[in-house]
Amino acid sequence: MDVVVVGSQFGDEGKGRFTDYYAEQADAVVRYQAGPHTGHRVVTHAGQFRFVQVPAGVLRGRPCGLGNGCVVDPVALVEEIRGFEQAGLSVDLHIAPTCHVIFPYHRLQDEAMEIWRGAPLRSPATDREASASANRELGSTRRGVGPCREDKIGRIGLRLVDLLDPDSARPRMEKLHALKRRWIATLAPALADDAEAWDVPAITARYLDAVATLSPALDDIPTWLEGLSASGKSVVYEGAQSVMLDIEHGTYPFCSSGYSAGGGVFVGAGIPPGRPLDILAVAKAYTTRVGGGPLATEIEDEDTANAIAERGREYGTVTGRRRRIGWLDLPLLKRSIQLDGVRALCLSCLDVLSDLPTVQVAVAHTVDGRTITTYATEQARVGDFHPVYETFPGWPGFDPDRAAREGLSALPPEARAYLSFIARSLDVEFAAIGVGADRAHTITVTDPFHSRAS
Repeated sequence: MDVVVVGSQFGDEGKGRFTDYYAEQADAVVRYQAGPHTGHRVVTHAGQFRFVQVPAGVLRGRPCGLGNGCVVDPVALVEEIRGFEQAGLSVDLHIAPTCHVIFPYHRLQDEAMEIWRGAPLRSPATDREASASANRELGSTRRGVGPCREDKIGRIGLRLVDLLDPDSARPRMEKLHALKRRWIATLAPALADDAEAWDVPAITARYLDAVATLSPALDDIPTWLEGLSASGKSVVYEGAQSVMLDIEHGTYPFCSSGYSAGGGVFVGAGIPPGRPLDILAVAKAYTTRVGGGPLATEIEDEDTANAIAERGREYGTVTGRRRRIGWLDLPLLKRSIQLDGVRALCLSCLDVLSDLPTVQVAVAHTVDGRTITTYATEQARVGDFHPVYETFPGWPGFDPDRAAREGLSALPPEARAYLSFIARSLDVEFAAIGVGADRAHTITVTDPFHSRAS
């Protein structure tokens, strides 16, 4: 049975941590969408490791793949691989040659669009400002991912395979740079006047060199995965972002440009729809969000929000931005579970809430005078909905080492009551529970590789 690790909130739920955790039992790890705007963090006894484009299976020594649903910055990817190799890790990476390439002009285009929406030049608004001005700034990471996908859909983009032949790649790159510079000049003239950003010969040489370096790793990912399946090997598919940031099912327009729900694995990795998969939803014990868009359960009390943010290290792996903090939102999780066909939940950051006197959980929302218990599309309208809460006592005396060693029975009764309420409300079981930042601070409840029928 292959496992898909999918975020069920607004990203930053701990997907990298659980991907690494399950990679110990798997034979390969594959990312099927996203790009250099997503970051995963894994903490071990050896320290903290950040993953941007490289899958988190590297820490377990597993071969890793980037499916065609990923967009790639080849220059940054080469640097990331070298960083892991310098740290003594072996990187066995298989990359779909049809991954589209992010160029510097995509990042400038990303920034130009944020300026057009009302954001300041090269200085993103704080997350609360972005929330307050939600009709202006999307809160993009400005890594060029959305514009790269626009080119893909518009069929003018360049893929890794297109850069293997320098003679054919150079004129296409020159033509695209000229087009993008004219376009950006209409929105943000200052960005079009940055000579270094438009040094086409230097950029072309840098990108062609990076793709040449990566060329031995280019592989037919569907065929590679088919071979793994035929030989009885298991794969962990590492999701990025989340269901609520999916371009089709997320809080549009405050969402990503890709298919980040579980269904994206079929298109983004090139596996057949009939492949048996166990989709594991990952959620925090509370909710966070970066940038603009609705966050129904956002905590207004600054002291409480700051306490959770500091203890939970709620700062973006890629951007460093402080995340917005909210209570757990069960209607939102129900929607994610519905869309992905989830049977088991991986919960992270249970320890972060342990020092609070009380913990709240949204069990419903009121929208236009109606009470709903499952997330609805109208909730994308900022300010139109209000959470209905149940309040639980906190769980003092929390010992993550003992909990990881002895399991659920070692948790304080208040924490067990909180978990039981979540499982009953969502009609799911837990696969694993993170009770601390380190990978060792994980309680296994059910094993997706062995406890389910395939």
